[in-house]
Amino acid sequence: MLVGLGLITLASCNDLEEYNPSTLSLQTLVSTPEGHTSIVNQAYRNLPSEIFGRDDGQQMFETGSDLWYMKGMAGAQTSSGWGRQMIVYLQLNEDQGTTKNIWQFNYESIRICNTAILHIDEANYSSIDVRNSREGEARFLRAFYYLILQEHFGGEKGIYLSTEEMNEPIFTSVRTPIEQVYELIFTDLNKAIELLPLKQSEHGRIEKKAAYGMLARSYLSYGSYYKYNKNDNTTANKYFEQTKETAEYIINNQTTLGCKLYDNFEDIFKNSDNCEEALYYMVNNETATLNGSRGSSIYTEFRWFDTDYSTLKGMQKSFEYGHDGNGRVRPTKYLLQLFGPYDGRYDASFNEVWRCNKAGDVLDGAYLTKWGIDLKYIDREVNIGDIVMQCTRQNVDPEEVKNRPYICAPINLMYDENGMIPNSEYRNCAPTLKKFLDPNRESSTTNQSTKDPIIIRLGEIYLIAAEACFHLGDENKALGYINILRDRAALSGHETENRVTSVDIANASCGGGYINFILDERARELCGERVRWNDLRRTRKLHERLGPETINPNIIHFENPKHYLRAIPIAIFLNSILNPNEFGQNDGWISSTI
Repeated sequence: MLVGLGLITLASCNDLEEYNPSTLSLQTLVSTPEGHTSIVNQAYRNLPSEIFGRDDGQQMFETGSDLWYMKGMAGAQTSSGWGRQMIVYLQLNEDQGTTKNIWQFNYESIRICNTAILHIDEANYSSIDVRNSREGEARFLRAFYYLILQEHFGGEKGIYLSTEEMNEPIFTSVRTPIEQVYELIFTDLNKAIELLPLKQSEHGRIEKKAAYGMLARSYLSYGSYYKYNKNDNTTANKYFEQTKETAEYIINNQTTLGCKLYDNFEDIFKNSDNCEEALYYMVNNETATLNGSRGSSIYTEFRWFDTDYSTLKGMQKSFEYGHDGNGRVRPTKYLLQLFGPYDGRYDASFNEVWRCNKAGDVLDGAYLTKWGIDLKYIDREVNIGDIVMQCTRQNVDPEEVKNRPYICAPINLMYDENGMIPNSEYRNCAPTLKKFLDPNRESSTTNQSTKDPIIIRLGEIYLIAAEACFHLGDENKALGYINILRDRAALSGHETENRVTSVDIANASCGGGYINFILDERARELCGERVRWNDLRRTRKLHERLGPETINPNIIHFENPKHYLRAIPIAIFLNSILNPNEFGQNDGWISSTI
């Protein structure tokens, strides 16, 4: 295995200072601060361009879960449908492009991080603060890349791990056990905390708060492994204590760390550029052509959740409703019904109504018949501001649906009583997740988003602290952290009604209990934010929530325990080493195609 380092040059879309050393040897490059900094810059590059900003990130980290189903797919599941392998596990194989990409680009990035760390003291930085920051950035990134690989490919067997130069082909490889993988992750993140500044002078560089946040997330992941995979509560609680301690440090030191919980939930995504709630976000440039090798496709996830609307009478593409025609997923009935009547996170997260933005269209008989609208509206002109479509989580009587002069898709027609999506026109209708919509794109048809994708934010830290407290038996403190988010999310004047108590724990989905309760709450707060698949993986809930007679009955191809881990890629890895049997494939997957 040899993953190419490529040119060690700044080609990412951010405000990191540009320095082009593409003609220099590695030895020359690492001998100057400018050259070494360019290596660190390169270690950032795959996050927005290959791992998180594009389709692979949403497929790998968010879909294949209880919150999402494949847009347009209903009834019998066939081989058609882009993204079906990851979204619904249909025809998912060992060399699926998404899993290969995540494997390859994470290891490519780790290789760059190793180079930056090993050569840090050859760069002759004149400023010790800059020198320490560059090492801290590389250590944070290496820990993050290894965490992704371990959570998706490792399991108890672990993954290939190296902290050495990776510039020569690797002919044999063995797995490093999970314990040693997490040991390196914790070591790197703690070292990053020690080295990173509280505030960077350059927009986009990693700061101390990011390392604290990722450390809390990592401790929770490892504690969950001992609790749910090993049934070892003693060891699990050790890591839950560290989870709690780290999360509470962030919560109690927000001013020092330079972060805060926004007063209004919707402000998080309105202000994703320089978001004060974010502990770490990736940086995009408003000029799409400056965004490295991926150019206009570097950050496209804002399209993922769009409901098609621009072909409807009275509609055209707009910034307000997004660049439709590229939507991949739709919310499940479970997700839409999670939000209570006073929880403002629903309206801040989803759009239900599309209003006319193109004058002159007239309703015809074929259009009305297609959407089940009474023919009495034939020849009715659609005026600017009129409702054209409503996809609502409320029940509406079918007769009322027929008598409205617009497309009405209530929850009782978008899903049946069990949550299945009917094979009708309504299979393409659903509220749109609007967290990632971007009004600052170059045009309404531009594929490139300018938003800065948030990787981890303070709201998640409150939920991490709450989950750790639940595990450690402190229910009151856990509810206290959740109710801070609940108060922030409540409709004005309804804070008391929106708070949760121990009764709500018993009434959580899937039979209740605190872990189902925390999963419900994480869905309300974090839906779409690239954490859901791993939430269900680490708590061993995938098989309980996917499949017939579950809260996502539309996914029928999930296999337990096979799909709790991704396949080790065959073509780019197992077939390229001399000891593939010794390295081993993950359980349930084919080991070789040779």
